[in-house]
Amino acid sequence: MLPYTPVHKTLMEKLGFPLVITSGNISDEPICICEEEAHSRLKNVADGFLHHDRPILNRIDDSVCFFAAAGVRMVRRSRGFANAPIMLDTPSKPVLACGAFYKNTFCLFDDNKAYVSHHIGDLDGSLAYCYFKEEIQKYKRKYNINPSLVVRDLHPSYLSSLYADELGLPCLKVQHHHAHIASVMAEYGLREKVLGIAYDGTGLGSDGKIWGAEFLLADLKDFQRLGHLKYVPLPGGDLAVKHPFRTALGFIYPNMHRFSKYIERLDGEQVKIIINQIERKVNAPLASSMGRLFDAVASIINLRDTVDYEGQAALELESLILPTNDCYGYRIEREGTGFFIDVDVLLEELYTDYINGVPQGIISAKFHNTVINFTLDLAKRIRDMNNVGKVVLSGGCFQNRYLLEGLNRELQGEGFAVYIPSKIPVNDGGISLGQAAIASTYFS
Repeated sequence: MLPYTPVHKTLMEKLGFPLVITSGNISDEPICICEEEAHSRLKNVADGFLHHDRPILNRIDDSVCFFAAAGVRMVRRSRGFANAPIMLDTPSKPVLACGAFYKNTFCLFDDNKAYVSHHIGDLDGSLAYCYFKEEIQKYKRKYNINPSLVVRDLHPSYLSSLYADELGLPCLKVQHHHAHIASVMAEYGLREKVLGIAYDGTGLGSDGKIWGAEFLLADLKDFQRLGHLKYVPLPGGDLAVKHPFRTALGFIYPNMHRFSKYIERLDGEQVKIIINQIERKVNAPLASSMGRLFDAVASIINLRDTVDYEGQAALELESLILPTNDCYGYRIEREGTGFFIDVDVLLEELYTDYINGVPQGIISAKFHNTVINFTLDLAKRIRDMNNVGKVVLSGGCFQNRYLLEGLNRELQGEGFAVYIPSKIPVNDGGISLGQAAIASTYFS
């Protein structure tokens, strides 16, 4: 990369070898901001330390964005962006929205200004949680906002939820994917009902199951779930996220006899334990997750059975894509007042391609094309039944450029008005704004 500060330029002029430059922190921990902290936490990581004579007052990450679907898309909204408030149409009493668990941000909302924090990170450790609490106090002082109401995710065990519960303020609980859709509605000033399509890894649903591939008829106060991926068991729960072969077994159960070569490749004892887990319904929650579908496909085609970081399997699957317009089959079934998408045929046809030697890049493209096709198919059915022409896309899976651009193109080709976040992250970094926007309709 080009040096973007004078100290980088000076270093490169003096040194005759390349440098690896990254944030001063262990993965998932807050950035170090003083010499003592850096030496203590990074002594086993860094080869040397270059200190400055000016103290650092605030920990803040670089912002990350990419260009897709004719616009800038945020992955991480932080340095250079976080100070700018997002203006909402409806003024509200002072509100604190505590955000999600992964890629956390919080939001302070007063009058009609929403101050979404810079990237805090994953709240899965004491350092990150302390940082989260410290930054909330800083923002309250900086913007002179003393919230009288608090909003949190529906999940009771998120540290952000526990923090909200401890404040002793009136508390609104908001479903994860409703907040995803509301965040985009807030950015674009949408008040009417929209068709929200939320594709991500996991979020607690209002039925107590794990959601992650949701079609919601939503406004800023409520939503109706009209479609989702067919529920499959997720053996091991969070353990399946780190081991996609577990997720794959959940997707192909009880049709495992059709995937014999895949099963033979796995550890037989582990497979027996996992199948027993599924059949006895022991730590095998039901999930309707697009992120987990990507994981399952990556394992079935022998791309990745375990991951080292979040989203690795899906990223590698996208990176393989070779051009083709072909796709796989699927079924959309009625379920009460809505629909579910059955991907059994998709997975069987995909597996047949794999054992017949079709290149992984072609299989990946056909899989992505199929996701675009069934998403468009279900969106059209919902539009015809509910007379809704505006579509909102949100969730971490839409960081996949092939999926985002393909679906945006097809939806617009069918006459939909498509709204994709630009000022806020498409991933869980935008959740806090959605929570605040929903709160504004309750507390205005």
